[in-house]
Amino acid sequence: MANGGARINLKEIVYCSQGYNSTPGSLMRLNIETLVATKIPLQIVRPFGTADPNPDFSSPNDVVLSDQYDGYFFTDPPYGYYQNFRPENTMPPAVYFADRRSLNVTRIWFFPSNYRPNGLSPSADGSRLYVANSGFQIGNGSTDPSVPIVMHVFAMSKGSKGVPVLTEMDPISTAPASVCRIRQVSQSNDAIFHEGPVFVETTNELYFSSNRFINSNGEEHIRISKLNVATPNAMPVTVITNPPILMANGGARINRNEIVYCSQGYNATSATTAKSGF
Repeated sequence: MANGGARINLKEIVYCSQGYNSTPGSLMRLNIETLVATKIPLQIVRPFGTADPNPDFSSPNDVVLSDQYDGYFFTDPPYGYYQNFRPENTMPPAVYFADRRSLNVTRIWFFPSNYRPNGLSPSADGSRLYVANSGFQIGNGSTDPSVPIVMHVFAMSKGSKGVPVLTEMDPISTAPASVCRIRQVSQSNDAIFHEGPVFVETTNELYFSSNRFINSNGEEHIRISKLNVATPNAMPVTVITNPPILMANGGARINRNEIVYCSQGYNATSATTAKSGF
């Protein structure tokens, strides 16, 4: 049940493994030369400094590597339970940080049980962390109107032993807030945040996808959008309609001008990959 991934060196990619049945979720390292995948032996740091070598992650969804913090950030929403391939989760939906050297994992933020932290991306300078919340779409075909459709924005700094400390920010006033709601420029309904945002530091923009995501008006959208984070008073969202990428999912920047996306296909159209310029 592989999900989001990120390149970590010239020969390896780290992937989220969502687990299956009684097998917990984890992070996996794939060697692209030998095509051998190995589980990263993470151990979660519990209160009072104790370490658990068998963390029961629900279904890790997306992962990024941060050189500034020398570790992995990853999300763990309960989609495995609601899509019937994992037991009910014992830990809350959360964002975790795994130190690349010690492999200790710390929960750096947790959410209400009906939230779904999905794609995430740090800013280029490591001062912000952006986390998409796709909890409006429960994962079993139904929706939960009580969950706000938001992109959570966190101020980030190094704490004890280099572990990131997050403070949730309001994108308009930069004051602490419980949620941040970002409006689209062209429509009155809320912006749709789903799969991993790709950060482009030269333009201060986040590119993110929403595949078959139902907004608060009950409308279904399949699209790629970009969010400008350089304008604190507006943070406009622009929907990209050309070229269309069917059921766009995870993406990664491949050069100065292009991002490659997974296209999951639709009906008779085969799944593939596609590039989008910016």
